[in-house]
Amino acid sequence: MKKILLFGLTSLFTLTSCHYDDEEQDIVDNSYITGNYDLVLWKMPISSDIDGNGKSSHNLIEESDCFTHSAISVNEDFTFTLIHHEVLLKNGNFSCDTETVAGTWSRTGFVLTAITDVGQHEYTFTAGEQPKLTRKIEEANYPMIEDGNAFYANGDIYMVYERN
Repeated sequence: MKKILLFGLTSLFTLTSCHYDDEEQDIVDNSYITGNYDLVLWKMPISSDIDGNGKSSHNLIEESDCFTHSAISVNEDFTFTLIHHEVLLKNGNFSCDTETVAGTWSRTGFVLTAITDVGQHEYTFTAGEQPKLTRKIEEANYPMIEDGNAFYANGDIYMVYERN
């Protein structure tokens, strides 16, 4: 009788655990992801004082006004628009460039994949703590200044967009 009771409790726990895992994987529906997001963090691996104010930061948003209007709109009809700003190095100085791209998106669990209409560029975002999207780019170029010299360094960068 003890074996039957122990087997029954073990089976019940196993069934409950499987049911919980299945729900956990499908907890995110599209309404969790759709909306308008503003860029709130552009994290580079090494801090730098791009703006020359004497304070270094890992967050490029704190170092440049270039990213003020960077945003993404993720629409219910599976389209998106990304307004992307980047710091460019020209003639030893940094300048700001803007690109607006649009396309379609799909979702698998917590991962949103956006593909542009032109050029078929792919952007991957992870939907984490609501309402945020995070994009990681491995081995990306990012701006640095050292001893007054502007240059690009290379490493993993993170961009965090927060729903507005």
